[in-house]
Amino acid sequence: MANTSSSSASSTSSNQIFGLPRWAALGGLALAGLVVVFLAGVVVGRAPTPELRDRAEAAELSEAQAMEQIQALEGRLHGEQALTLLYRGLIDLDARNFGTANERIDAAANHLRQVNATAMGADAAAFDALRARLGELDIRVAADMAEQRAILTELARELNTLLGEGR
Repeated sequence: MANTSSSSASSTSSNQIFGLPRWAALGGLALAGLVVVFLAGVVVGRAPTPELRDRAEAAELSEAQAMEQIQALEGRLHGEQALTLLYRGLIDLDARNFGTANERIDAAANHLRQVNATAMGADAAAFDALRARLGELDIRVAADMAEQRAILTELARELNTLLGEGR
């Protein structure tokens, strides 16, 4: 009898792994292996591929170039609006609307403050000088407006030339 119990114990121990039936232990190990493989796939799948990194870098570069172009176009727009206001100021001066002419000149100077000459590829120092001259200009009631008209015309020509540099 002693012999049967030892053979029964050895056959039971050969059918068990980690104290579990052999099929349960192997199934658990297989399940653990599948979980590890699944998690490895998730990690690898979430990692950006070199192609995606290259595309992202290209998109960032394109965005930076687009922002530079937007700044240049916005500056150009403000410069063109300032030029229009200067021409309207000339018309107001001829119509002897001195107050309106001064308002338009001030508005033109405000538009020129918003110009990023460097982004436009224009001479920033020349834009600064033109802004300063516009800020100092004050249209006054006068019998002969030729001098004031000449000054305003010259400022409009200078602005037109500066805007032409950025074209």
